[in-house]
Amino acid sequence: MHISNNYVNSNLLYLGFNQDSACFACGMQDGFRIYNTDPLIEKERFEFEDGGIGYVEMLFRCKYLALVGGGQHPKYSPEEVMIWDDVRKVPIAEIHDFNEEVCSVKLRRDRIVVVLARSVRVYTFASPPQLLLTFETGPNQRGLCHLLGTTGCALLAFPAVKVGSVRIVDLANPEGSCLEFSAHTSPLTCLTFNMDGSLLATASEKGTLIRIFSTAHGAKVHELRRGTNPALIYCIRFNPDSSLLCAASSNGTVHVFSLKVPKSSTTGFTDQKILRKILSARPSFARISVPNVNKCHRIPFLCAFGSDSLPLMGSESSSINCLNADDSIVVICADGSYYKFAFNSKGEHWRQKSADFLELNY
Repeated sequence: MHISNNYVNSNLLYLGFNQDSACFACGMQDGFRIYNTDPLIEKERFEFEDGGIGYVEMLFRCKYLALVGGGQHPKYSPEEVMIWDDVRKVPIAEIHDFNEEVCSVKLRRDRIVVVLARSVRVYTFASPPQLLLTFETGPNQRGLCHLLGTTGCALLAFPAVKVGSVRIVDLANPEGSCLEFSAHTSPLTCLTFNMDGSLLATASEKGTLIRIFSTAHGAKVHELRRGTNPALIYCIRFNPDSSLLCAASSNGTVHVFSLKVPKSSTTGFTDQKILRKILSARPSFARISVPNVNKCHRIPFLCAFGSDSLPLMGSESSSINCLNADDSIVVICADGSYYKFAFNSKGEHWRQKSADFLELNY
C-alpha cells in the first residue's frame, strides 16, 4: 500500500505484508524496516543516508527483497527495481528498462513480476533477470497483482484489459490457455488468492461487494456484502484454511466473513438457483472498528489474520486446528498504529494489543 503525505504526517511511504502475513515491511523516507506481525517485533532496520524507499516486497522470510525508490529524495529511481540481499546489505540485481514508474513488484523463488501502469512483466529470478513474458492490462496505477509463491502453484492474477475483468495465468505453463472473466462492472481495487490458489477474491471501486471465484473455471462461488454505502477496500485476506475472509475499508472497519456453507441452509434444496440465492451477498458476522480511523480521519490501513488463526504444526487432522478457540485480526495503519483484535464465531470482538510500530526500540 503506497502512502500519501495527504493522509498522515510520518516518514512512511509504503506498508505491506509478506506472502503469508507473518511479516510486514515499511518503505521509509530514509530506508526500510521489517517487522514480525504477531507478536509485533522489529526484525530489521536499514537506513540510507541519501534517499527513500517507496516500495518493499518480501519473499516470505528469506534474505531477498525487491526495492523501488520513492519519497522526496529516492534512493533508487522509481523507474527501476533493485533486488536486495539483506545478509550482504547490497543490491545483487536490477531491472531498469521501463521508462515509467514501477507500480508494484511481486516475488517467488524463481520469478520476479513487475507491474506497470498498463502492463505486467515476468522475469527470471537471476542476475541479471531475463524478461520472459509481458501481459497487457487496463489502467492499473494501484499495481494490482497477486503472485502465488507456494511450491507447486505458480498462478498470477492481474486486471485484464476490459474494465472489471481478471486474468489468471499459470506461470508453470504460460503457453497454456489463460483464464479471463468479468468480476465487476467497475475498476478493480483488490484481488487476492487463498493459500492454495483455488480461490480468488476481488473488490471494485464501488466497494460494496466482495466476490470470490474458482480459479479452475472462473465461476463465482461466494458473494459477500461489505455494506450499502461505497467505500475503498484497502485489502482482502483469507485465513489459512479459507473458512474466513477479512477486508479493510476506508470507513474505518474490518469486516470478517464466514465462507462456510451452513448445513441448515442447503438441506432439502436441490434447485441450484435457489441455493445460489441463499448463498449470495452474505454479510459479515464481525465488524471491527479501528480506533482513530473514520470517515473524517481516513488513515489507510491493512488487515490480516493473527497467529491465533494459524494452523497447529504437525497436526494429523485434515482440517485446520486453531491455537485458541478465538481467532484474531492484526491491523497495521499508515500512521504507525498497530492493533490486535480477538473475535469469536458469534462476532464478539475485543482489543488485545495496541502499539506504535514506528516507535519500537530496535
